Amino acid sequence: MAAYMLRLGLELSHAAFLLLLVLNLAGISAALYEDQAGKFDWRQQYVGRVTTVRWEGQTGPARRLLLATNHHLVAAFNPRNGHLLWRQQLPTQEGPLNFLLHQGSATVTVSCRLVRAWDLALGVLAWETVLPPGRVQGALLLGNDPHHLAVLQMKTVTLLTLTGGHISWSVTLPDSVVWEAMASAQAKSLYVIGRSTDGYVTSLSLELDDGSPVDKTMTTAPAGLSSLIKECAPCDAASLVCLPHTSSLPNHLYFVPLSSSSIMLSSNVSLGSLGLVPEPSSAGAVLWGVSEAWERSGGTAWGPRSLILRLGPKAFVLLGFNNGNVTVLKVFEQTDLLQLVAVGPGLSTVVTLTQKNSTAYSSSLFSGESGLRFVDSTMTFNVETALKTVDKMFINAYLKKDNMAAYRLLLQTTDDSLFLVQQPGRVAWLREEALAEVVTMTTVDLPLSATDAELEGEFGKKADGLFALLWRRLTSQAQLASTWIGHAWIIVTSTAWTSRRDRAVLEEVRQKGMAESGRSGSVPSRDSFNTHKMLVMVTASGKLLGLESRSGAILWRLWAPHLDVKGGSATGDAKDKELTVGGWKLGGLFVQRGSAHFPHPPLASLLLQHQETGKSHLMIFNPVYGVLSSIAEPKLKRPVLQAAVLNHMGPNFTRPLVLLHDDLSVSCFPSSPSFHSLVDSIASSIFFYIVDPAHHSICGFQFLKGMKAHRIWEVAIPDGHKVLEVAGKHLGETVHSQGRVLGDRSVLYKYVNPHLVAVAMQVAENQPDKASVMLYLLDGVTGRVVYSVTLRRARSPLRLVHTENWLVVLYWNPKARRSELWTLELYEGVARHNETAFSSLERPFAGPLVLQQAYVLPGRAGPLQVTLTERGITSRHILVALQSGGIVSLPKAFLDPRRPEVPGEQSREEGLIPYSPELPLPTEWFINYNQTVAAVRGLHTAVTGLESTCLVIAYGLDLFSTRVHPSKMFDILKDDFDFVLISVVSVSLCLAAILSKRLAQVKMLNRSWR
Repeated sequence: MAAYMLRLGLELSHAAFLLLLVLNLAGISAALYEDQAGKFDWRQQYVGRVTTVRWEGQTGPARRLLLATNHHLVAAFNPRNGHLLWRQQLPTQEGPLNFLLHQGSATVTVSCRLVRAWDLALGVLAWETVLPPGRVQGALLLGNDPHHLAVLQMKTVTLLTLTGGHISWSVTLPDSVVWEAMASAQAKSLYVIGRSTDGYVTSLSLELDDGSPVDKTMTTAPAGLSSLIKECAPCDAASLVCLPHTSSLPNHLYFVPLSSSSIMLSSNVSLGSLGLVPEPSSAGAVLWGVSEAWERSGGTAWGPRSLILRLGPKAFVLLGFNNGNVTVLKVFEQTDLLQLVAVGPGLSTVVTLTQKNSTAYSSSLFSGESGLRFVDSTMTFNVETALKTVDKMFINAYLKKDNMAAYRLLLQTTDDSLFLVQQPGRVAWLREEALAEVVTMTTVDLPLSATDAELEGEFGKKADGLFALLWRRLTSQAQLASTWIGHAWIIVTSTAWTSRRDRAVLEEVRQKGMAESGRSGSVPSRDSFNTHKMLVMVTASGKLLGLESRSGAILWRLWAPHLDVKGGSATGDAKDKELTVGGWKLGGLFVQRGSAHFPHPPLASLLLQHQETGKSHLMIFNPVYGVLSSIAEPKLKRPVLQAAVLNHMGPNFTRPLVLLHDDLSVSCFPSSPSFHSLVDSIASSIFFYIVDPAHHSICGFQFLKGMKAHRIWEVAIPDGHKVLEVAGKHLGETVHSQGRVLGDRSVLYKYVNPHLVAVAMQVAENQPDKASVMLYLLDGVTGRVVYSVTLRRARSPLRLVHTENWLVVLYWNPKARRSELWTLELYEGVARHNETAFSSLERPFAGPLVLQQAYVLPGRAGPLQVTLTERGITSRHILVALQSGGIVSLPKAFLDPRRPEVPGEQSREEGLIPYSPELPLPTEWFINYNQTVAAVRGLHTAVTGLESTCLVIAYGLDLFSTRVHPSKMFDILKDDFDFVLISVVSVSLCLAAILSKRLAQVKMLNRSWR
């Protein structure tokens, strides 16, 4: 009994000790007060490139803008200001979104075999129905105020009710016909149209009540017809108008009647008889807006009485149809985009868009029945010079109260900018949807403010003379004093006379003013603690954008001029396709000179490589002001294998960018003789490594004098191994402590190899039960394998974080179906191998001491990143982006491989947490609190002037920026510090000391006279 009580007491003490440690370490990340939300963080939500747009409402301007994007998204915007009302992301496993339909009060999406209905006001799912097996060919809402939805699959037609998604009936179609499209007449019968193998266009009419066949029509198919939904369109009197791309009779319109029960021949009309001749530069005449015509075929009318014919790149014709007769209503020349839009029953309009110059556009509204232009419908508007050409146009045409037609334009450019234009030509709002596909980013310090710049130059130059230097010093000090007094007055008044809520309002006004100044072209200045930075982001569309880190306002836009030439189709796996910029392969984004070297402007370079030819381009620009540099871009004649910026400073405070080419020649930028001599002087200490999956090898290179390189080592990748991730250490990272103090007061020295490279390879990827990951730690200078390990039951997605002497690997366990974190630490032991500096060329010792441990992470995780500080004193945290939308700041102490299962005296002395396989995720660790960040693809961290503060930027479908304090804010006062109270107390204490001294002197004097 005594032994049992003793064991029970030990277990209780163990649990109590674990609870106390967890609570103490959880206090590392303090909670967020309600008034602090949004003060040091911001979030911007995007949807990506728009593919489909639907406008809510049939009369008057649309109240909501419903759209689908290339990111499997369904979203709703407010057309007045462009604000995102709601957004729903569909599972990527379903594939692309097939159809987005909206008519009346019904909003339906069809993807794969899933049909979903949405509440347009709230964005919530109303119902969901799974269709029978088969690829979806078409979907159609029946009627202007629909109550049914028809879905066409390969051999099946299904009718669903919109009230609950129930299947009313399902009909199996004949196998001898390739069914492609559907149409409805007066919402009473459903026509299913297809092409038979014997050369007929077959139309099957179905009763909406029970799906029973009513009529079947077979018409001779036009010669060369390959697709009904691409080359034909429903038109007047229950017929199809077809214009085959390849035909024995080119440039002929074919009429295919579908209402007769007998076999009929299709008639044709030559375009030459109408006086229409396609332009020689075009491939021939084509029907324009065919998909919109099929979508309109579900209303009360069979189809429009007019269609658009495209004769050339900028030549269009409006054709009218009436009982088989064709008339030319209007010829449009020098028109970039054109669209036929239905305004109401029996009324349609045509909207044209013409680009006048690089920034000016003009649009007009015409009647779809007569081709006449409406009065006061032409509007001219200007866009920003940084935007590219408009390639998509979505129109909201409606009738005003006086029955006059009006319209709004939603335009999308080739660089994924989305903006809305209202009459009489006002750009209502602009959204940079290119930020939904950020490929890479970096941060750049902002230039000094006018006051700081004055302080830097207050001493002037010796050539100015003694009196000039004295006068400049006095005026500078007077200006600084006035600035300080004004700043102190603002702090005192805002603290003493305004409430906390009023200060929040003032802060919001200040942020809005800063955002407006940013849009006008001004660049903010650096703050006192260098937490205000420029975020340079490179997007997949080829646009570069500069955002300020404080509010996320876009300060500049820049288009890479080389991206006007297509970079070829993306090849390789999905990860390679993500690292493309405008079709070009990303080689890297490098900052060669910051903003601290006035009058020399900041300098950055973007390396791009053609995916087919391998030709490389180097784009040189100013990362603070967003303009191309005046320095001439180098002509890269050979493909680039690797590029890096050296830590050595060259002339004009510029760090050289060295490029290794495929013929092992070396070039540098800037390519002046002084930089060449600098690279030659340190060539023996420059080493590159290249992972080449195509040749199954990892190679190391050393630079030689004369701008050349030679291979010094090679490691072969075994067959069946696929490289998943390669992680080196952060360039120029600071390691504050070279050792770790143990519980017995001894020191365990870290194995800090700056050239260590971690390479993760997938083994048996197609066998889930045998899938594993091989992890190699290579010395990048000698190619020596420092350590290797096999992670069983592990597969991609895999992420690596490599810094100091430790490594964290995030992988997916297919057997347990969970995310796991594996951590490894390297130590030299209790004695140091080299007391001065680490060198990979020295004779290696027996090998580092390796400690490793695995943990279970609750929740599916994405990218990893580690916090950075200027001196490396602050504790490290691991940033984990969860697929649920949260970003967790995980203390490194919880990933310590030395966590004991049973804590002893020394482990308690050292402060080690008892081992538990599952990591806790308290809500205090979520740095984005209740702001969900969707589809995070990357995390970026940057140092600030405060050792306690690290800047974090998450990019993906959304952008999120905040500050983290892994060891709390130990070097700065809190933002709600009461300056008035401390000032009053300090002054009172000083006065009390002076008064007490005077009273003591009087008392001593009186005592002396006694």
